[in-house]
Amino acid sequence: MTFEVELQMFQKGIIRRVIVPDEELTGELNHDLQKIFYYGQNDFQNDPGHCSVSAGDIVRYHGTRYLIEPIGFKPITTNGGQLSNEPVKRIQQLYSTDKKQTLLHESRTDLDDRWLLYCTGRMDPR
Repeated sequence: MTFEVELQMFQKGIIRRVIVPDEELTGELNHDLQKIFYYGQNDFQNDPGHCSVSAGDIVRYHGTRYLIEPIGFKPITTNGGQLSNEPVKRIQQLYSTDKKQTLLHESRTDLDDRWLLYCTGRMDPR
């Protein structure tokens, strides 16, 4: 089955079509979204001209749009799910204050968390 993913994070919302083998789909929401994310990686389904599916992108699944979060997926219910075109603002939209504190506490050396700290002005890049 073919699903559409809006590449919001790095390609300004262009659509990437992700093909997931029918036998890998179960109809269970989180399982199927994980399969779409998996097959949206260029390592597994190379799509020249499109980057891999990332956190911040939006999956269209059976009429509902789901934001790919750093961990998991969230249905989009407000403001049409529009993310800022500015990378720093986009990252700030992806992380609530509570999530920032949790992520920073649990994995200080993680590259994503260091990038978040830099983008939010809480860390010197040097």
